Amino acid sequence: MFKPHLKDARMLEEIAKSKQGLPTATTPETLVYVQAINHSRQQRNSEGKFPKPPGEPGRPRSGGYALEVALKDCGWETENIKAFINDVHTETSARLDTSISYRGQNHEIVQEICAILSGPDRWPVLAEYVDYWPVISAMKLRLKYKAEASRRKSDQRARAALLAEEKREEDEVATFLLNL
Repeated sequence: MFKPHLKDARMLEEIAKSKQGLPTATTPETLVYVQAINHSRQQRNSEGKFPKPPGEPGRPRSGGYALEVALKDCGWETENIKAFINDVHTETSARLDTSISYRGQNHEIVQEICAILSGPDRWPVLAEYVDYWPVISAMKLRLKYKAEASRRKSDQRARAALLAEEKREEDEVATFLLNL
């Protein structure tokens, strides 16, 4: 079940009212929680597949969902979730450019990764999910993290190069002044 971090008792009351079918003062946080509850209850769609939860992965407080929670709602065990995510990370690192986000990736390669991971020797259960959304979600989260880390590293290198250049210029000025 989806469990957001709730900051005040008032929101807890609103959620309790919502569960009992009583009218509530609608806040964005309450709506997200209720949507998540409804999603986990709906389970499979008319094709017999699990639909992707609403929103973006990794953003449960902003209209999205936590991937681990969504997979648990679909019946996954914690150990399997961790193994699956590690598998996605391995394939993502091996086949995609992790210095750019999901949006900038070659989507043919993304589909290849989905096909590989949903194979009979890996995670055949992924065939039960609309458009392999668990793979795509885990990939998006990994690429977002790796791209941000790459950007930070690049910024640090640029700062270090700038400092080295400033130091070199200061040394040249000091040498020039000493030779006067």
